[in-house]
Amino acid sequence: KNRQKVMQALEEAMRSDRAPYKILQFNDFGLVAITRKRVKQSLERTLCSPCPYCEGAGYV
Repeated sequence: KNRQKVMQALEEAMRSDRAPYKILQFNDFGLVAITRKRVKQSLERTLCSPCPYCEGAGYV
């Protein structure tokens, strides 16, 4: 019964999230896994640019 309440609370809390997500069932250890797809570029891609000296193999 409490597990159902936890799952409902998680579903409700995640509804406002814009990214696609999946809430998995409780595992043997009593934990719930939540997967979430990234919707923005990584911080490295946002702040860095391809290295002009190594033909783009690294970032500066």
